[in-house]
Amino acid sequence: MTHKLKSLQGQRDKTRQIINTYEEDIKKKNLELKEKRIELNEIMTAIKNIENNNDVVISEHAILRYLERVKGFNLEDIKNEMLDARTRESLKVVPVNKIKCDGYNLLIKNKVITTVTLWRGFIWKNFTRTKRMTVMTGTLTFIIMRG
Repeated sequence: MTHKLKSLQGQRDKTRQIINTYEEDIKKKNLELKEKRIELNEIMTAIKNIENNNDVVISEHAILRYLERVKGFNLEDIKNEMLDARTRESLKVVPVNKIKCDGYNLLIKNKVITTVTLWRGFIWKNFTRTKRMTVMTGTLTFIIMRG
């Protein structure tokens, strides 16, 4: 009888331990659930705010077409200026994520120019239109950051 009692007491203790672990897990999951519900409510509120907003949104595509068709900007000329022969050659030589030009940087990801940033503190009125870039070839000093 003592052996049977000890065995049952051991089973009881293990089962209590398992139950305690489950209860702790449930508390953690309930906390995670509460946080996710709060996050969902914030998302739903943001969606409602956007849906109820009567402001018209202008897409970047529409802005490009406006600049091209109404203001007369030639987008092909702009593309050719940004991606001139020197830029193309530099991209063939070394994979980079940034090319520094006069007054601005071309940021590149997977061979796509994703954006253009101005140099910090650069003032356009002092900009002379001479296009100069620093290109990385391995023996020169460069102003191109590797990806």
